[in-house]
Amino acid sequence: MRFILTVLILLFLVVCNSNAQTQIEDFEVSPLCDINGSIICPDGFKVGCADDVSLATEPKCIFYGEKYIPGCLKFIGIKKIDLNLESLMLTPGSMIEVIGGGETYTLNRETVGCKRL
Repeated sequence: MRFILTVLILLFLVVCNSNAQTQIEDFEVSPLCDINGSIICPDGFKVGCADDVSLATEPKCIFYGEKYIPGCLKFIGIKKIDLNLESLMLTPGSMIEVIGGGETYTLNRETVGCKRL
């Protein structure tokens, strides 16, 4: 009985260690950004996001302050723009110029890394 219990404990430890090793192997190196804002990984590695299954995440460098920061951008949606045209009392066919708007993203620095090829 003691032998079976020892074997089961060792088997459990081996399985836990292999799962932990697999997660570590996914991201072995943190990526860097070059002066042009491109993500760089060492030779033999490629940049990736932990959430690779979702096409909504994309590894990128964004300019923040005085430096580029690597991370995974996740698309949130388009900002709502309230033009309040009723209060402007514009005639039909009037042209207005809209500045701003566009896509909104969140940056998650924890999910970006360099995976071994």
